Amino acid sequence: LNHNNGSEGNVFNIVNTSTSDIVITGFTQGPSNGSAGTFDIQAYYTAGDFTNAINQASLWTQVATSTPVVLSAPNSGTATGNFAITPVTIPAGATYGFYVGLLNGNVGYTNGTGTPGVSTWASDGNITITEGRGGSFPGFPYSPRNWNGIVHYNLVTANTSSCDSVATLNLTVTNTSGCMDPLAC
Repeated sequence: LNHNNGSEGNVFNIVNTSTSDIVITGFTQGPSNGSAGTFDIQAYYTAGDFTNAINQASLWTQVATSTPVVLSAPNSGTATGNFAITPVTIPAGATYGFYVGLLNGNVGYTNGTGTPGVSTWASDGNITITEGRGGSFPGFPYSPRNWNGIVHYNLVTANTSSCDSVATLNLTVTNTSGCMDPLAC
């Protein structure tokens, strides 16, 4: 999570590569691009590839608004800005775009080398996070830029859902299971 750039926020795709629905329940933002402190964070999603929704605010749904989070110092390598969102279900095989950004500061992110919305930035056995773009919502002028953080999600199966699952960008992937209700995990 050691970034080399930053701006107001990041947009990226989450591709559900599993055969079950995935419920995105929150994110943990990586380090600030300024100093450590408390910042107001927001998040949006669009059903489909984010590259089809650039500069089109009406295609986005806000799932976290002005939520205070504590971000670690730049280059600390620590993601501390944990926040819940209104849960978003991504059907098996589908791609949804997400924007995570600050209202009063800059998140740290990593310059990319691939194609935003297409090239893989991180993945586990259930989801792929693509390279993205950086900047303010909904234009994201800087490209390619890669989000530094953690995606919290539940894998919905016939009888259970995996709880407290995370795909940690640039680090590791950890999955645990056992929760019967994905909204109560």
